[in-house]
Amino acid sequence: MGQRLVIQNQINGESVNVIYYHWSAYTESSIEELKEFANRLSVNYKNRSDSFFAMLTDAGRELIEKLDNGSLTDNEKIDLFNLMTYFSVSGTGSSDKDSLKYLSQFTVDINRQNVSRNEGLLAITEEDQEDTLSWSEGTLIVDWIFTDHGYPDFEQTVFDFNDLFFRCDEDEYEEWYGESIDQLPQNPYSTSDVPLSEIEQLQKDLENNAHAWRNDDNEIFTFIE
Repeated sequence: MGQRLVIQNQINGESVNVIYYHWSAYTESSIEELKEFANRLSVNYKNRSDSFFAMLTDAGRELIEKLDNGSLTDNEKIDLFNLMTYFSVSGTGSSDKDSLKYLSQFTVDINRQNVSRNEGLLAITEEDQEDTLSWSEGTLIVDWIFTDHGYPDFEQTVFDFNDLFFRCDEDEYEEWYGESIDQLPQNPYSTSDVPLSEIEQLQKDLENNAHAWRNDDNEIFTFIE
């Protein structure tokens, strides 16, 4: 269990794309995947190299120009985010033809030869997203906020990783582990509305603190490891 991770990216409450990772739906590795994705995304938003521009269509270059002068519409911010997400993962699977057709509006780089499900497969259209989500064994949800100019705001963007834990009740925990829940810490972590800018501190907390805990209703959460 707990192998197939999907990162679901939302803007204004709408799922705009999902990213599939084949071996990462474990509590700590899911956070590492998100951190690496966010870092690559940040770099790509700032990329103005000739080789990068060579991979863009006229419509793709127009999105960058509008980003630079702060004139992106809300829909264009979504298009640019999807494009930058594509450049931040391995690629899009050949079966997700509608997502590739969408991307072809903005980039000529749609025939990648080394697409890897271990390094992130992007799905964008509603049907492709639904198909990808059906494989998920752990879904991490990110609610993206953008600056007025159109860049991702890592201070305001938050994520939810409630789905990246096993859950059980008091009786199940005591039966499975032979321990009382009284010794478990209560709510040591925030698992929703976590600012993306605090992800490294969260990783330290997850590494150094308890891997089993309980919430206010005595529901037990244990790491997927």
